[in-house]
Order: sequence, then structure tokens, then C-alpha cells
Amino acid sequence: MEKLIASWRSVRPEENRFRFYSLSLGEDLWGEEVLVKRWGRIGGRKRENYIWPESHRELMDKIDEIKEQRSKHGYRLERGIMAN
Repeated sequence: MEKLIASWRSVRPEENRFRFYSLSLGEDLWGEEVLVKRWGRIGGRKRENYIWPESHRELMDKIDEIKEQRSKHGYRLERGIMAN
């Protein structure tokens, strides 16, 4: 079972831009912690990518890096457990 960490949206109708991005934390078949990234056009096909961190510190660093990237690219935090 996955737990949502954060969900972002970037909506700019004048640019025909309707995008989402989300991060979830889950486990693989062997019980290893995995970070699940999903992104795409709202209402369209989703893409997924999986990251297996070596440590909890690496996981937190990756989440912080993604949070910063989303902000730079004009995404707005919509929901999740991450505070500004």
C-alpha cells in the first residue's frame, strides 16, 4: 500500500498546460522502501518512475530535491504531508 507524500499541479489554460506530479512512498515485493513518482497531463496518460533509496537520508534528500524542482517549474503544492 502506498502513502501519498505530496501532489502538485500546474494549470495555465492560456498555455494549454494542465499537468500534475505526485510522490508516494510504498514497498516493493521484498518489503524494500520505494519512492513512486507519477506525472502527466491531468485527465491523460500517467507516467511512473520508481526510486529505491539506499538510506532514509537519501530518500529525504530526493524528496527535497523534487519539491524544489516542482516549485521552480511553476507547480503548486496541492496536498500531502509536506509543509512549505
